[in-house]
Parts: sequence; structure tokens; C-alpha cells
Amino acid sequence: MIQDRWLKGTCLIWFGMSLGVGLSAMFRFQTASLDRATALDVGRTVFGAFNKVELATAVACLVLALLSMPERRTWLILLLPCLVLAPQTLWLIPSLDSRATVVLAGGNPSPSPVHALYMALEAFKLACLFVVGLGLPPAIASREPTTADDLSSEAHQATVAPPIETPDSEEKPNSESPLADP
Repeated sequence: MIQDRWLKGTCLIWFGMSLGVGLSAMFRFQTASLDRATALDVGRTVFGAFNKVELATAVACLVLALLSMPERRTWLILLLPCLVLAPQTLWLIPSLDSRATVVLAGGNPSPSPVHALYMALEAFKLACLFVVGLGLPPAIASREPTTADDLSSEAHQATVAPPIETPDSEEKPNSESPLADP
């Protein structure tokens, strides 16, 4: 389906944009000619704007999913990055922005796990987008062996000979059979 390709493509574009913005933030603080205040100011501008782009991309992905009606597990994995946007938009980005404002004003904010939580959610979001973008493998119709016991049991069943017919189970010849007595 065309919508399915568009959904996968949009997820991969979202993945690429998120990865690019995240990597640029990391490299921004490693640039010797860029002071910390400027890097923070640029970062909060970029992340604030990019968050709006992500929200629009999430809506586009959901609309494309409604049009293509993917299987249930694809829906689940697609909904996860969309749900991650809620705490990022409503809590984490504003909190990080406030911390940057304190630093820009010359202050030193108290330690907080907010940045680490944002990065963890971002990594989770990237993984989900990558999986949906590449497409999930088809569902397995039959149960595959998963343990050594399952494998040895199946191997044993394959080596067991079929039942041997006994003389009691022989059929009486049919009169229409060429083997029947005249």
C-alpha cells in the first residue's frame, strides 16, 4: 500500500531528524569556539522549534497509520514515540529551558535527572521509530522452538519411525480388485 510506504518513510524521516538534532546538541558543547552560554541559548531555541516539528510529524504519522491501517503491533510501536512527546513537550523541555535560563543569568541550577530522563526517552523514541520505519517482520504463524528442550523434543519426534502395520490390520481384498480371487 502507498500509505504504508508513506508511514514508514515518515517514521524514518522523523528518526533522522531526531538523531540529527540530538547529535548536533552533543557536538555543540564540544566546539571550542562556542562558549557554554551561546551553546545553551542555541540549544533551547533549536529544541523548542524542533519540538513543534516533531508534534506535526507525529500527527502526520498517526493520520498515515489511520489510512494504511497497519497491524495492531505496528500501531502499538507507533503510539509509543507519540506518547513520549507528551512528557517531553509538557515537562522536560520547559524544565530544561528553565535550567538554561538560570545558567544564562549567571546562576548554577541544582543537580537534576531531567536531562538524563530526556535522553533516555529520546533513545526509546528513536528505537520505536526505527522499527516502524523499517517495518516489523511478519507475525509467526506457528510456534517456533525457543528452548533447548523444545529443540530436542522436536528432533526426537522427527526420528521416531511411523507405526508398523500388523497382519491383523490387513484389509480383505475387494472383488473389483485385480488381486481378488476368481
